[in-house]
Amino acid sequence: MVMIAPKGPGTSTEGNVYGCTDTDGDGWADSIDIFPQMMEPNGRIPMGMDTVTITPTRM
Repeated sequence: MVMIAPKGPGTSTEGNVYGCTDTDGDGWADSIDIFPQMMEPNGRIPMGMDTVTITPTRM
């Protein structure tokens, strides 16, 4: 399923969410980006933090 941003034009291109706000410019929409202020190509773990365990209580 593909989502189109309801809040207007943006730059997201990843995760089947297109045209939504992407604050860090990594292609992942802020709405599905765990770290919307930090560019990370895979949308999940910021570069250099790939050995850190991420849990909801550590966010």
